[in-house]
Amino acid sequence: VLRWSFLSGAILFVAGGVFECLQNKICTFNDLTKGGAGAVMNLAGGLFFMMGALASWFDNTLSCNLFGVGSALYMVSSSIQIVMWKDEQFGLTFLAVLNNLESPGKLANLVNNPNTKDGDDAHASFSTLGAFFIHVYCICGAMSMYNFNIEVKRATEVNTWRSIQFALNEFLPCLFAHMMIALTSAVMRTPKLAPFRQLYRGARWTCLLLMFNSMCTLCEFLIYQIRS
Repeated sequence: VLRWSFLSGAILFVAGGVFECLQNKICTFNDLTKGGAGAVMNLAGGLFFMMGALASWFDNTLSCNLFGVGSALYMVSSSIQIVMWKDEQFGLTFLAVLNNLESPGKLANLVNNPNTKDGDDAHASFSTLGAFFIHVYCICGAMSMYNFNIEVKRATEVNTWRSIQFALNEFLPCLFAHMMIALTSAVMRTPKLAPFRQLYRGARWTCLLLMFNSMCTLCEFLIYQIRS
């Protein structure tokens, strides 16, 4: 049943990638836009997932490797979509028509503040550094969730309150990262007034430290698993 569920899910991933490619009107690789590149990555990731699901019937190692390649392709596609968000292409890989709107952030600024000048519409999007930290938040959340799941598995084996506390501790960076993503969607530029500027920057660098800490914890889990 588990293998069939993997295969059915992978087929749906492939179907989603096909429809994304059709939505972005991909005819040749010379016509690729950011949305098109993301759609191709999603299609390729789905194909690798499907091959991994098929391989699980006869070679588990090959299956895991194929799933790993597919996951890497989906990660690249997600990174492209973050860059599209930065460039105000809010259709991402799903609705190409929204990516061709002229400066949607300018309209949002005029709605919120009719006195906004034409030169101020750039502030409706975030900077390259902001896009970098969005990647940091996503990696931090993913690493933290991996660690949380590992600790939950341990908690089911040890069955102590201390093990549950360890699991909750590993979940906190994920919660903080999602709060920062939500904050970034509303506050796209670093505030200029103190102390909000210092607090915002401090929260960013704190999440960066949490990301490295969660990555180190995951590496320790993997090394322990390999040695045991």
